[in-house]
Amino acid sequence: MKTARFFILITLVYFYPIDYSLFAKELTIPELVRFAEPSIVLVEIYGNTLNRGREEFYRSTGTGFVISSDGLIVTNNHVVSLDRPMMWKEKPTITVKFHRQLDFPLSVDVLGKDESSDLAVLKVKEASSSALLVGSSHPDYLTEKGKFHALKWANPESLETGQDVVAIGFARRQKGRASVTRGIISCESRSLWNGALSDYIQTDAAINPGNSGGPLLNRQGEVVGVNTFRFPSRLTKKTIEIPKPKRVEQGIEFTYEQYQVLVDFDTTSSINYARSCRTAKVFAELLKSGPIRRANLGMEVRSVEQFFGDMAHASEGAYISSINSNSIAAKAGLDIYDVIVEISVVDGKIPSGYTKEAEQLFSSKRTFSIESVGDVENALAQISAGSKISIKYLRYIGKYRDAMILGRPIPSEKQAEPLACKPGKVELIVP
Repeated sequence: MKTARFFILITLVYFYPIDYSLFAKELTIPELVRFAEPSIVLVEIYGNTLNRGREEFYRSTGTGFVISSDGLIVTNNHVVSLDRPMMWKEKPTITVKFHRQLDFPLSVDVLGKDESSDLAVLKVKEASSSALLVGSSHPDYLTEKGKFHALKWANPESLETGQDVVAIGFARRQKGRASVTRGIISCESRSLWNGALSDYIQTDAAINPGNSGGPLLNRQGEVVGVNTFRFPSRLTKKTIEIPKPKRVEQGIEFTYEQYQVLVDFDTTSSINYARSCRTAKVFAELLKSGPIRRANLGMEVRSVEQFFGDMAHASEGAYISSINSNSIAAKAGLDIYDVIVEISVVDGKIPSGYTKEAEQLFSSKRTFSIESVGDVENALAQISAGSKISIKYLRYIGKYRDAMILGRPIPSEKQAEPLACKPGKVELIVP
C-alpha cells in the first residue's frame, strides 16, 4: 500500500510540476525594501555638449537593478541612450552607484540596448568593482563570496490583476536612498499607441521621473516588470516665478521672472506602465550578447482597429500595411491587408555569439499569439535567420477588399458590416 502511494505521489509531481514560487513567503513592505535595496542602482549619463556653439555640462539619471551575481544590470534604453536633442562634444560617461555608496560611481559597459522594447543591459567593469569596498569592510550589496546581490524574475504565469506590487527607484534625482511607492497591478497586459507597444503592466504604483529602469516587485521580492513611463492624468498651464539675482551697491537683490509651464495636475491618478517580465526576461537574455536583431520579412504591419475599425472580423491581430513584392513574405503568399494572428517556430536555428539560455530560446518550438503590432515585434526578436516559421492569417475577400487595395472609399452604408474573410497559413525560411 505504501509503495502504491509513493508511486502515485511521484507520478503527480512528474506530470503536474509545482510552481514553488506560490509558496514563497510574502514580505512586509519594509522587509521587501531591505531585501531589494542592495540590488538597486542609480544610473547616470553625463558629459559635455555643444548647444548653439556653447559648451555645456549635461547630466541625466535613471534607475537599474542587478539580475546576476557577476554584475549584470537591467535598465531602460532611454536612460542610457546617447540620442539627445543636443550634440555631444565627446562620448559621454555612463556610471552606476549603489544606494549606500552614492559617492563612489562604478564604470559600466553597455552590452546591448533595444529601442523597440526600451530595455538595456549593462555590466559593471571588473576594474571598477573594487570601489565597492571603499569605506566598508563588507558592503550589503555583496554576498559573503564577494558576488553581487541579484534580483530574480517572477514567473509570468503568476501575474494577476489586483496583485500587490512595489516600485523602487531614484525618483527626481533625490539624494540618499531610493524612494518606494506601492500599488496593485491594474492590468497585467496592456497594448499602447495603436498596438505599437505591447505586453506592458499597468499599475497605480507611482513611477516618477528617475524611476525609469527600476524594478516593479511582487511581495516575494521578485521582479514582475521594469518601470518605464507614466501618463499624467491631466496637464495644465501654471505660472511660476523664478528668482533672478542682480548685483546692487548694497549686495544682491532678487527680481522675479514669470514663466508658463505644463505641470501634472493630479499625480495621484496618473497611469503608470512597466515592461512585463514576460518579455523583459527574454529581451534581457538576448541583450547580454549585443543589440537585438529582429527577423526581416520585408513587410510593415499596423493595428487592425486602426484601419478596419468595426468592419474587422477579428478585433485582434496586425494587418500588413505594406509589403515588398520581392520579399520572402510576398513570395510565400502573404499580401497587403492580410491580418496576422499567429506566428509559430517550426524549426528554430541557433545563431552564434549568444548565451546558452538564448540558444535554447532560439531552438525551441514556440507559438506567438498576435494581438497587436508589438506582438509581431516581440516575436521577430526571438527568431533567427535560417529558422522555418509558419504564419496564420486572415484574408479579407470581396469588393470591399478590392476597394481598399485601390484606395477607393468604402460605401458608408456598408461600413458597419463585417468583411468576409478566409483563414490562411504560409511557411517560410527567415532570410
